[in-house]
Amino acid sequence: MAMVTAVFKGMKNVFYSVGKTLSGILGGIASCLLIPNEYDRFIEKSSDQNHSTILKSLLGVKIVALFLTGTITPLIGLSYHVVWCRQFLTTRATFWMIRMLGKKVGVQKMASMAALRLALWRIVGLLGVIIMGLDIAVTLLSDDNLETWLKRCALRTNKYLMPHNKIRIYQTSQQQTEAFEKEVLNGMFDINANPPKVNNKASRDNDIDIDEALALIEQDMDEREFLDD
Repeated sequence: MAMVTAVFKGMKNVFYSVGKTLSGILGGIASCLLIPNEYDRFIEKSSDQNHSTILKSLLGVKIVALFLTGTITPLIGLSYHVVWCRQFLTTRATFWMIRMLGKKVGVQKMASMAALRLALWRIVGLLGVIIMGLDIAVTLLSDDNLETWLKRCALRTNKYLMPHNKIRIYQTSQQQTEAFEKEVLNGMFDINANPPKVNNKASRDNDIDIDEALALIEQDMDEREFLDD
């Protein structure tokens, strides 16, 4: 909204500053809403001795980056209308910090509030790129559904889980089977272990039975070099 207003009405239009304010507030809210989910993942990984320190560190850095984004963007947006935000951003300590960081993102001089906001927006943009990179790295290092199931099933308990994590394993064979069908067959391969009965011959011809599903999983594990031994 702010950019459209700037093009058609000019940057001095009141709707431009309102749009900037809303974009900052909504961006901050979005970042803050992601923090609890990432914190839960961090706690889960920290309680499991099998996850690498690198993965835990990446999640920790991501939480910090989200917190900074969720803090900075509302300050930028509110600085268009709220006096105390402008006063806070121009205090000696805050201004010095922003000026030092601004030089790192290409803003050499801060002679106006606009230059200060530009530096902050660039810092937020850099944080966004960092968060995207961390997302990719965490995804690559995290276990998928099949790997998680293998670590929690009866065959892999002693190898992958420490005694204090026994609560994370499947407690019954029924729970283990249900997790396999839901998280592995359906979640990863989109296979329904108990498909509804239909009279349509074409639908029956396209159904994949358990044997075919297990063959797909075996092929997937072979590609991951799990079966080399």
